[in-house]
Amino acid sequence: LEELGRTREAVGSLEELKKLEPNNDFAYMQKGKLLAKHGSHTEAISEYTQALRLFPEHVDALTERGKSQAKLSNQIAAIKDFSE
Repeated sequence: LEELGRTREAVGSLEELKKLEPNNDFAYMQKGKLLAKHGSHTEAISEYTQALRLFPEHVDALTERGKSQAKLSNQIAAIKDFSE
């Protein structure tokens, strides 16, 4: 949906997936990536953090959260995510 320019629908679909499967780290990651792509880094960090709660070894979640932290000038938090 995102590739078709239907970002709101994509986010809505991911929200539905999270409701149906609250332990699905993929849904949190994908929503985080969509939010970050559109500049909503604070919200993206929240999604990545939830993915990490579900799967603490999720390297992509740490990396993406670090990128969003850096975009928000949260350098210490970004370095911590990149270092884990």
